[in-house]
Amino acid sequence: MATKIYLIDKKANLNVQVNRRPITPESIINRPDIIWQTSNGKRIYSVMKPKVMIGVNEKDGSPIFTNPKLVCPKCNGKDKKCDVCNGSGFLTHFSGYEKMDITEDGDQVPVIDGKPDKHPFATKPDGKLEPFPQFEASEVMQVILQMPKTKLHELYVDGGWDELEAIERTVKKEKTHDSYIESELYRYAEELVATNMMAVGKYVKAKGFTEWYFVAFPTIRDDGTFGWLVGYWQCKIEQKHLRPVPKPSTLKEEEKIPAKSYLPDLTTLVS
Repeated sequence: MATKIYLIDKKANLNVQVNRRPITPESIINRPDIIWQTSNGKRIYSVMKPKVMIGVNEKDGSPIFTNPKLVCPKCNGKDKKCDVCNGSGFLTHFSGYEKMDITEDGDQVPVIDGKPDKHPFATKPDGKLEPFPQFEASEVMQVILQMPKTKLHELYVDGGWDELEAIERTVKKEKTHDSYIESELYRYAEELVATNMMAVGKYVKAKGFTEWYFVAFPTIRDDGTFGWLVGYWQCKIEQKHLRPVPKPSTLKEEEKIPAKSYLPDLTTLVS
């Protein structure tokens, strides 16, 4: 649904009314449907199990539940004067439920050799299951291709941002960034800036079933500093309201004054 607003840039002598249309990013990832089973084929489900309240914290009235995972890590429940648990032996800043896995029969997942007997499977289009082990966190950020930086607005970066920098080494008992790696990062940065390109590849941030594309590009500033930004994405943005380039027009919209703002002055944020 479109919302009418004004787009104003006094420096560019721009004052026009436009439609603001929300964009729904289109996923380009075919995510597998993962289920968990025991080694004998029993389906595993995750449920929220209520904790059993055994008392009330005298200080703030919050409930105390039985849960061995919530024993005070500082005193292990043995110090009546502990300043962390206030002598209760338990921590109290948690909900009244805990997550647990059960089989389709309602039984707890068995433990074999000290580990839960649970294994991931991917559901294929024909309904059959195939083993699908979890991805391990990537140790390498492998660039697969370079993409024009003008295409950055087509990527829906929803997996967060990281900075890349040279590792530190100890030289004469002082930590300093590795000079060779910094020179290589800067050489690569100059190459991409000169060609207006950015690096793209695949990356797994943490063990699990989520795999990301990454886009990395450098920043070289006039003050003699440089750096690298990395964003993670799985979706692309498709603009559905592109228009032909118009002929010159002299039509001017009525003057509109933007509402007062609590945000800091933009000029203070530009470095």
